[in-house]
Amino acid sequence: MKTNPTIFSKLARRTTLAAAVFGIAVAFTACKNEVIEPEAIGMLAVTNASPSSVDFLIDSKQVNNGALTFGSKTIYFRTYPGSRTGEVRFTGTTADAYSKKFEITEGYYHSLYIISQKNATTQKDTLSYVFLRDEFTQTETGKAKVRFMNLSSDSPALDLVFETDTTTFNNIAFKGRTAFKSVPAKKYTLTLKNRITGTPVATLADVQIDQNRFYTVWAKGLSTTTVDAQKLAIKVDMH
Repeated sequence: MKTNPTIFSKLARRTTLAAAVFGIAVAFTACKNEVIEPEAIGMLAVTNASPSSVDFLIDSKQVNNGALTFGSKTIYFRTYPGSRTGEVRFTGTTADAYSKKFEITEGYYHSLYIISQKNATTQKDTLSYVFLRDEFTQTETGKAKVRFMNLSSDSPALDLVFETDTTTFNNIAFKGRTAFKSVPAKKYTLTLKNRITGTPVATLADVQIDQNRFYTVWAKGLSTTTVDAQKLAIKVDMH
């Protein structure tokens, strides 16, 4: 079996889901069996890492049913490959706050993270996004694969520490990320540390990491805010 990070490899053990994703159907006629070929697609999930409530559109068509609140995400959904225009809007508005093209590769999974930074002059949030192709390569026995992203706009470079494990996720600046790395499957306490001072800035206990799964751990929120719901925290998403 190939270990390319494609829809086929990630769903190899999920026959029913694979059939649903690709729309595979078999039509039986009196003369012969006819296999209907699946359409060309890629997969995309959208996460809102901005403290604002937002909507996301692809080529002017909204993809979220309800507003994407802080920390919420869509499931992976099918989308056509090629150059697409991603548009971010503050919920309740009709004008794009940010618009940029991204490239969907046929047969692959992709993730898009909506982020914001405070404008120094207006003190308003300026939206943008980080887009990446997910590298879902084969896992090792007894292990999962984890990557780390720093999506806290006012934080310094951060280290992510898995208690009792030596896997390194170090010195990640805002909008930066690591590759997926193998981590033993078990329960952990996770800690974010200021890279310069080594000071812990956020902790999350009892994080269960299961074997043969993929996780994105990301720094969520702001280090300087006084709003509890927006304070710097650790978010764990399983793919």
